[in-house]
Amino acid sequence: MAKFSKEEVLYDIANLSDGVLATLSGFTKYSDLSKLQNALYDFVEGASRYQQFDTWMDAWNAYIDSGEFTPLWASATGLYLLEESGIGIGGISMI
Repeated sequence: MAKFSKEEVLYDIANLSDGVLATLSGFTKYSDLSKLQNALYDFVEGASRYQQFDTWMDAWNAYIDSGEFTPLWASATGLYLLEESGIGIGGISMI
């Protein structure tokens, strides 16, 4: 995959669709998606010159690895909601 400049990665983050952000995060409210997008943008913008990202996806992975954000589907709350709805947790088959 081609390496992009910091400006290109920031451009891509600023132009991520709500659908992509919702899929990555588990959020559904536009206000939450907007806050997440801004936080990811700020994370990349504030990264030191020694921390470069080849793509927005690399930036997303670094953001998750930093511990600054946990996707809903990876949190205890998210797992509880999935379990309560009967979606593939603890041996329960998908709906």
